[in-house]
Amino acid sequence: MIRMEVKTTGLSVLSFDKRELRKSMRVVGNEIARAARGLVRGGPSTAGNPPGRRSGALSKSIKVFVFKSGEGVAVRARRFYSRFLEDGAKGPGKRVLEPRPFMSAALSARSASINDRLKTSVEAGIKLTPLRGKLT
Repeated sequence: MIRMEVKTTGLSVLSFDKRELRKSMRVVGNEIARAARGLVRGGPSTAGNPPGRRSGALSKSIKVFVFKSGEGVAVRARRFYSRFLEDGAKGPGKRVLEPRPFMSAALSARSASINDRLKTSVEAGIKLTPLRGKLT
């Protein structure tokens, strides 16, 4: 969450241009997706560590979707088993798949740079125009 204050002197009109924010959302999404793909490596995985790579399908299924409004981004692994790997699962009997987080790990590893980038793009999108004429 980004918190920002805008202080003005006199009467002004505050407007926001979403183009910079939309571009930044795309960059941020790609950054998270790249980090998540990098965490999925070869070899078997253990509980608590990112999943291992067998065919590469999980890495290839990680996609970035920027909201039409430009106010958000979704990074998703589209394989049906990706959620089981991320959150863990319980099977029949006593079978349990412990979580092997890769998406949440990628997000937390990049959170500082993401916040800085989004703050910069929001600041770039804010336009303050002095108000002229009479108020009605």
